[in-house]
Amino acid sequence: QLWHELAPFFLAHNAPPTLYSPLTGIVVRFENRIKICTPTTPLSARLNRAQLWEGLVARAEQPELFVYGLEYMKVLARGTNWLERELCLPGGLLVRDRVLLTPQASVHYDTEAGTGFAASSLSMHIEEPQPEHLYVQFTYHTGLQAEAENEDARFVAYIQEAYKQADRDTIRSLRAWVRGELTAPEA
Repeated sequence: QLWHELAPFFLAHNAPPTLYSPLTGIVVRFENRIKICTPTTPLSARLNRAQLWEGLVARAEQPELFVYGLEYMKVLARGTNWLERELCLPGGLLVRDRVLLTPQASVHYDTEAGTGFAASSLSMHIEEPQPEHLYVQFTYHTGLQAEAENEDARFVAYIQEAYKQADRDTIRSLRAWVRGELTAPEA
């Protein structure tokens, strides 16, 4: 039951697809900040804000390059700074989301609730607290409900670790995309 609630979120956002718990829900809000570069970052590994932004947009528009196991993605509607998508995940699980783009600043995903899973959201916000210091702040919201309070802490810790890994994978893939090393999987 819980896997069906979380699978769309974890798979659509590139998190590990191996979550199981007897819980039927917890409200989870989690933030994770990843350093992209500082003046001490080797030149070969640096990204500028424009490259970072382009990579975050590519993740929204070409998720097959970033999301393991994605069967397909269709753009259902598009506006100036938004798109609505349908993603087909392993096992034929269909997920719909709306992606809001705030140019050079953030990408926000709102995933609709579906059969057996709760609505969720993910924001990726570019931070530049000082010149040449770039970070991405990831903020997750997902709704689940707990049956046993003593299980909550372990379950939330597991989810947070899954989010952290998904964030690291996103940045790793984004860097590869900027270097031209990511290509769409063969059909």
